[in-house]
Amino acid sequence: LTTQYLDEAQALADDVVVIGDGRSLRTGSPQHLRNTTASTTLHLATEDRFPHSVADTLAQQLGGTVTDKREQSLTLTGQFDLNDTYRAVEHLELTSVLTEFSVSPPSLDDVFASLTTSEDR
Repeated sequence: LTTQYLDEAQALADDVVVIGDGRSLRTGSPQHLRNTTASTTLHLATEDRFPHSVADTLAQQLGGTVTDKREQSLTLTGQFDLNDTYRAVEHLELTSVLTEFSVSPPSLDDVFASLTTSEDR
């Protein structure tokens, strides 16, 4: 299967080869590429002011990076899973103030963007 539609590749392919500038950049299963190449996004929001004093602590515990701080929300990116993320949020006593907790895994589009915009390709 050759396709430029990465959602199709994710659904149908056992292995994917990401090609950029006419050469193979990375090969692997869609899941492997998503887990090792692109970042997961964590978004937390509160009804009132978000306690940003814990942002760096949370990022450090998860091995992630703070990518957006707003008055009522925080967004981090990194390679972390749902269970570890929830435990870290719970440990920092944030669960009682959250109105939104979302963890979005990367797509193959994110993988492609990460590989084709990386300076160390």
